[in-house]
Amino acid sequence: MKLRILSLAVLSAISLSAYADTGTASSMQDQVSALQNQINSLQSQLNNMNNHSALNSIIMTDFSSPLGLLNDSQYALGTLLNKSTLNTPIVVGGSIESDLQTWGGSFSVPNAVGNTTYQSGSAFSVTGAELYTMANMGDWVTGLLGLQGNVGGNSGSPMSFDKAFLLFGNLQKNPLFVTVGEIYLPFGIFNGNGPWSNNLDTDAFRISKTNQLTLNFYNKGFYTSFAWFNTAANNSGLHDFTYNISYAKSGTFNYSVGAGYLYDIRNTNSGIGAAYPGAGVSGNTAPSTYTISGNRNGAFDLNGSIAYGHYNLNGEYDFTERGASNLNGSNTGPMGAWNIAAGYGTLFWNIPTNFQLGYSATHNMSNIPAQLWGMDTASVQTQTSDNNAGVQHNWLVSMTNQFFPNVYMSPEYQYSTLYNGTHTWTLTYDISAYF
Repeated sequence: MKLRILSLAVLSAISLSAYADTGTASSMQDQVSALQNQINSLQSQLNNMNNHSALNSIIMTDFSSPLGLLNDSQYALGTLLNKSTLNTPIVVGGSIESDLQTWGGSFSVPNAVGNTTYQSGSAFSVTGAELYTMANMGDWVTGLLGLQGNVGGNSGSPMSFDKAFLLFGNLQKNPLFVTVGEIYLPFGIFNGNGPWSNNLDTDAFRISKTNQLTLNFYNKGFYTSFAWFNTAANNSGLHDFTYNISYAKSGTFNYSVGAGYLYDIRNTNSGIGAAYPGAGVSGNTAPSTYTISGNRNGAFDLNGSIAYGHYNLNGEYDFTERGASNLNGSNTGPMGAWNIAAGYGTLFWNIPTNFQLGYSATHNMSNIPAQLWGMDTASVQTQTSDNNAGVQHNWLVSMTNQFFPNVYMSPEYQYSTLYNGTHTWTLTYDISAYF
């Protein structure tokens, strides 16, 4: 289109020269006016195509509130709140994450061939990729598919569905809505993570993708949900449930409070849940990765946050109703983890920057395998033969810079101490882009 406009401009200049040679000034002026009208018309068509193209009326990306930045535990609510600002049938989004990393410490763990794999190392890799497609199927029905792949280090995995669910509701007309499908359980908040590493509370208690049927209510910051779901130990029906309630207020002074109850954490997609033997596995024949066993064990969540001006503070505490039997036959006692994180946001060298300091700890969890964050050991957990290598304390320090819209570059330092007296540390430079 631009070439056609340029061509017409060149023809206009040639015509001016030709008419000057023949001395027909009046005719030349008429031709110039006609050509200028054509150029203006073509420019108007070009602008109209850019602003109202057929493709843009079908598919768009929400750069103002990317789907990849929504909180996992309240993803359904975030999706429905975003829908009111999106007027196209299909919305696409996603993220790409890359990390430059070095790690070390005194802890080591045998791998499959008996060699130690975690003491020190360094790596650079594209560590994650996500792609979301949200379909607005009318005023009352919304669908979302999320593909996710952990592609970094030695633990890379192909893309697979991380989320696949339907939402029935319209918050502009009714505060009730229903979630059906596979998505993170709406249990807790778990927003005290670093750019790369998780705090201990998130590792132990956050429940990732789970098939569920959830009834939700949201109105002016008040949110409550009741979810039925099945676990890996029982896929024959919805035999487990969680109830959560929260309130958030936005303004000059922001704050939120929340609480939740999970009927049975065993065999859920969480750190503690995965430590229980799966369906049909007895205590005597359980694989070595299973460290605890016992009857139904509920869990509680308490969370809150405050923010004023440049400062913010958030925390969360999760704990189980009772202990469990570990491999040596003793009782762990009620297991728990908590975290607290403080942040300060400002312009640093004219770049939006957030400084964050976080601390998390566990109790009665020396038997629970915990994630290690060195890149080539992303699948290695702190499980050893002495059954005493869970992570007890964790410190996270990070600085996140938004160099470009929705592009974040973040140096992070993480230090952990284990129940067996060893330690690990990880230094990461994380680059994440959301669209």
